[in-house]
Amino acid sequence: MRTGTILVAWLLVVGWQGVPAAPQGTVLPFSCATFGVHISEADLKVRFGSGNVSSGLVPRGGAEGDYNEGTILFADRPDARLEIYWKNQAARRDPSWIDIRGTTSRWRSPAGVSLGTDLKTVERFNGRPFQIAGFGTDLSGGVYSWSGGQLARQDVGGCRIGFRFVPPDVDKRPELRAFMRQVGDGRTYSSGHQAIQGLNPRVGEAVITY
Repeated sequence: MRTGTILVAWLLVVGWQGVPAAPQGTVLPFSCATFGVHISEADLKVRFGSGNVSSGLVPRGGAEGDYNEGTILFADRPDARLEIYWKNQAARRDPSWIDIRGTTSRWRSPAGVSLGTDLKTVERFNGRPFQIAGFGTDLSGGVYSWSGGQLARQDVGGCRIGFRFVPPDVDKRPELRAFMRQVGDGRTYSSGHQAIQGLNPRVGEAVITY
């Protein structure tokens, strides 16, 4: 009887807090199937557990540097944190963008790209070189086009998955400075460019836009 009482009490607590839908180490799907065009915060609470979904300020929705109210998944887990800014702020539905940033994450695109994936690996997934911004503007390292490659298939309807690459710290790796000088501007380059290949930058941000 005592065991049954404890079990019932535990279930009540879990039901109140929301069942954690992503145990430590679980790969999470960063995809247009997971985050559809009309998904809502309520949908996310059902899928990921209400205890893993919270409101907070996210760095979008205005001028550069502005923070506005949005939704955060796994706010207290750096390897799973994800931020959302909504088109319909009042109803908390219809995402405008979804973003992860940093050096590592459990979120993975359908092709297997995540934070920390290097450019040569992404190029291999794509099946051909793609177009990337140089490293001299606010859009530095952003993918402009997959150039007809396989990774374009990750996009569905009005949902698009994009990545921004971050180059190595040339102060710590001075042998790469010559490469950086070649592509440290706002022009667009092929990922197959000798300097881009030499830098072999890693994904530092992944974004779903609509």
